[in-house]
Amino acid sequence: MGGATATLLRNRGALQDIDQISIIKSVVKTWIQARRIKDLVPAVEKAFRVATTGVPGPVFIECPVDLLYPEETVREWYGAKNETGKSIAARLTYWYIHRHVNRLFAGVKQSAFSRPVIRSPYPVRESAINLFLREIRQSRRPVMVIGSGR
Repeated sequence: MGGATATLLRNRGALQDIDQISIIKSVVKTWIQARRIKDLVPAVEKAFRVATTGVPGPVFIECPVDLLYPEETVREWYGAKNETGKSIAARLTYWYIHRHVNRLFAGVKQSAFSRPVIRSPYPVRESAINLFLREIRQSRRPVMVIGSGR
């Protein structure tokens, strides 16, 4: 999981507003950008599923900083608690920010993790291990190619 600039400031030259995905995508199986609070649970579930399916590997979830704090704190940051100013520009700005924060926190109560999926390791018979060890011990010049078989 990596932090990112606040959603309202994305692509506006804010502090730490960088394209992390371009940097990270060549070394992960998948990447996910969370845009709202309700995206976090599905993102974590997908990340674990992808990371453990097939050949195990890393995944990346980008999480903007305003998704990590309580709604009240985020509203305070953005000044979305109270309308300030009487000009049309001030009222439009308030409307835009208020709408944005409402979308960030919409659907939070419905977000819950599903039941965990428990994966067991592949069973290996002791007789197969003993056979393998016997073959290795009896070989003269063993070569082992170890991998996932894919």
